[in-house]
Amino acid sequence: GYGYPLGIPEPDCSLPSAYVERGICVSDFRIIRNDGGFNFIFNTFLEADNPVNAGTVLPNSMNTYI
Repeated sequence: GYGYPLGIPEPDCSLPSAYVERGICVSDFRIIRNDGGFNFIFNTFLEADNPVNAGTVLPNSMNTYI
């Protein structure tokens, strides 16, 4: 199959509180760390000003998928 299993499925508490409350979502753009965890970059289904994307660096040409 395709994909990568979540080695550490709990969200990082240093992320925006809206993200921690919502949890991991299929539309999250993440980078796999060496320890098996993931670094959250942004969510592709949400607008740039959504609290989940707060403090993240978004591409200038970002368009949501929904």
